[in-house]
Amino acid sequence: SDLEASIIPLSGTANLNIAATGKGTGEQLSALMMQSSLSESLGNVLSEEVQISGPVSTDLTLTIPLDSANVVAKGTASLNGNVVKLPRLNMTLNDARGDIAFLNENINTESMQGSLLGQPLSLAVTGGKKDDGYGVDIGANGHWDLGALSSRFSDNLGNYLSGDSDWQAN
Repeated sequence: SDLEASIIPLSGTANLNIAATGKGTGEQLSALMMQSSLSESLGNVLSEEVQISGPVSTDLTLTIPLDSANVVAKGTASLNGNVVKLPRLNMTLNDARGDIAFLNENINTESMQGSLLGQPLSLAVTGGKKDDGYGVDIGANGHWDLGALSSRFSDNLGNYLSGDSDWQAN
């Protein structure tokens, strides 16, 4: 882990700027955010909306105004073979690879790769506060083997389905 901190300019209206890189687990990153002033935003996202298991490397920049409570947390969490659960969708993405960018409670991925139901897929995820709570928009696409997919649900279904299919969902 590397950490650098500065106060610029040295006055009452200055910001404490912290830049850090580190490695840990998704669970540790979530726990850290829940113990910070970002517990109501990014902490909730990582503990309730986008639950990451396994090793994570993180680049984090905190801008902390010395004269207010308006902390800005910006960074990237890099995944390399993780499990990502999206509880609201009852979805588990295995072998997740890619970067999740965040700015306070807002999250964004552009080219997340992984496996869902044993089949490969690509995801684009955007999340943030909405008037009625927290919203997550997911775009997904894949090229799936229907025979292998159907066998996950029924031994006999594979007798009626074969081939493969391109699909997308938004």
